[in-house]
Amino acid sequence: MFRWRPFPIKKKANLEKLKLANDARAQKVKKRNEEIERENEEKQTTINTILVTMAILRADLAQMNSTVVSLRKNGTTLRKEIEEIEEKILRKEMEIEKLNKQKHFMRTEDSKRIRLIENQKSTIEESQKEIKNLIQDSPTSGRSLFSFDEVVDRKSKVLRCQLVINSIKKIIKSDEVDSFLRFFFQFLNDSSQYAFRYQLSEEETFFCKVRFHLPDTFFRLFKRFYRNVTGFDVFKSRHDIAKIGRNLSQSHNYEVLVQNVPTKCISGRTFEKKCPLVRITSLVEVLSSRLSTLAQHSRLLFNKSTGDCISVVLSGDKGGEETKIVLILENIDKPNNSKSHLLLGYYTGNDDFESLKKYLQPVFDQFNQLKQISYHDGTIVVTRAVKRKLVGDIKIMCTFYNHPGAQCLQSCFLCFISYSNHGVNMATCGAFPFDVSHGIRTLETYKQSGQPVWEKKFGLDYFVSLASQIDLKKYKFPDNIAMQKERLKELETEEEIYVKRIKVLCEDVDKLQDIKDSLLSFDTKKIRPDKRSMCSSKYCISKLVNKKINDVDSYQCGSCLEIFHYCCNAIVSMGEKARAQIISDSSLCFECSCADTLIEREKIVDIKINEVQRVIGEEETLWEEVDEEKGAIKKVVKKCGDAGSKSKQLDEMMNAIGCRNYSCSKNLTGNMTRKFLRKQSIDSIAGLFPASKKTEDVKKLLYSFERLMTLSNAELKSDEQLKEISDEVILVAGGL
Repeated sequence: MFRWRPFPIKKKANLEKLKLANDARAQKVKKRNEEIERENEEKQTTINTILVTMAILRADLAQMNSTVVSLRKNGTTLRKEIEEIEEKILRKEMEIEKLNKQKHFMRTEDSKRIRLIENQKSTIEESQKEIKNLIQDSPTSGRSLFSFDEVVDRKSKVLRCQLVINSIKKIIKSDEVDSFLRFFFQFLNDSSQYAFRYQLSEEETFFCKVRFHLPDTFFRLFKRFYRNVTGFDVFKSRHDIAKIGRNLSQSHNYEVLVQNVPTKCISGRTFEKKCPLVRITSLVEVLSSRLSTLAQHSRLLFNKSTGDCISVVLSGDKGGEETKIVLILENIDKPNNSKSHLLLGYYTGNDDFESLKKYLQPVFDQFNQLKQISYHDGTIVVTRAVKRKLVGDIKIMCTFYNHPGAQCLQSCFLCFISYSNHGVNMATCGAFPFDVSHGIRTLETYKQSGQPVWEKKFGLDYFVSLASQIDLKKYKFPDNIAMQKERLKELETEEEIYVKRIKVLCEDVDKLQDIKDSLLSFDTKKIRPDKRSMCSSKYCISKLVNKKINDVDSYQCGSCLEIFHYCCNAIVSMGEKARAQIISDSSLCFECSCADTLIEREKIVDIKINEVQRVIGEEETLWEEVDEEKGAIKKVVKKCGDAGSKSKQLDEMMNAIGCRNYSCSKNLTGNMTRKFLRKQSIDSIAGLFPASKKTEDVKKLLYSFERLMTLSNAELKSDEQLKEISDEVILVAGGL
């Protein structure tokens, strides 16, 4: 029989939970029933409404019979619409289902994106940390820098260079950047994208070799030395420039001979030195090539001076030991430019007529036969007549015309004027008849030659002498360069005389001192008498004196008529020796003056030594005065004086205008004259000196020389220009 037992506590709890669950479920069912009831009530209300509506429709059916047919027709349409609506509803439901799936998918993707964003955030944080580290490790630490072109001071540029070096070290992963920099500079030099380069091209290297006269040995040694020191090559290969030289060489148009030149060496021996003799062999061909090049580049000019002709000028000059003859082309923009001259020949020797004829006669023959020339202007061959001229300094012009020299009576190579350049009738600038014409020379009548009335340094010598006179005012220095040089020569001669006299007096002191020492050491017991060498002196010291200092010549005293050695009577000077031989002066003889003891003779020698030393002191004082004056003059004349002196200021001004070493040569060079005769240069130099009438006159005269120099060009002169030149010459003559 079943016995009831109380439920265990655990089961009791489970039942209570089950009961609560059933109650909760019942409540839900109850709520659902209530909802269903409300829905049913709503549906019932709807049904009732429909029934009422149907009742109303039945009531009104009679009235709507007329419209039934149409309603039936509309019924079909409504059914179709309902079907369509149902289809739309179905589609909407499908769309809703699709949207739900998309919503689920989007939620899934959103969670993925959130995880991706979190990963990206962590990555960005790590990147930011790395960027901070990179910024700290960067050369500029993240700072912005100015453009290098805007940097002015050197310190900032050096710092910028150091930043670049630090960056390079990090990029190449090494602290040794030399090898990289060498390759980098080579890369920049070879790259066409950058203007930077350190190496000259083949054409530039060839230009340097020709322009600066660099031998092949220099290229070889310098390239090796420079590459060993720097690791780079400045010049291109010698073979490349040699190839360019072969292509441009004109050696086939010249002949080079060996010239034996007599040369005198320092020892006076004469020997023959081998020197080159160069002469052009194809003047027409070389000139035609030059004209073709100029014409094709539109650089061949024609003006009033040249006309329609090709105007060529023969000129020459001696520089150092060599004489050069060149051809100047007047049909270019700057015919006087040395780089536009055509070398015809050169030799080692003087620029006299015989030497020119001996060495360069074939060149002159070609020049004399040059009547017309043909050249190619790029389209056609042009043939023009040649106009020949002679240009040069007076020396070369006299040589061209076979003039006998600059010392002849008719010294002008353009006219027949006669004047003397020395003696009482010497022509001077102030009295010379500049405005008088004396007939023009021609090639047929040309017999003589001449020289200009003034030298190139006229005017400059005045300022040089004036500066020296101002600097040496306390010495009453002359105001003429010739007299100043004469004064310096006189002082040098006077100084030489004083030096010789002091030297002789010092030798006399040494001789007297040696005689005194011999008298002090004289001992009669120790001297073996030798009548052959001893004189008549009581104390003959001929064996005791130093033979290298004192001589042991003898003489006869005019008073006692005895024979004595000069040294035994303490006679050392030439004057005393002459007096002792000619005049009977007992004071020169110890025996005659009763100087019987050694002590008395020593005292006389001491007196002579003191007297000679006094004279030496006087001579030294005079020599010091002469030497001081000579040194001051030489310092001013030779070395332009101290800083701040007029001579130094003049020298600095001459160097500033381009007249260096103006005082080394006899005359100024052509370039120095051109730079000196400029109004600005003349005013600057004259402004260094105190204003005076003579300075103003010299300045005006130099102005006239400047205008004459400006007018003395190669162009064809008009009547107005000739009149202007004539007026300037008259003005110069009046000023002189």
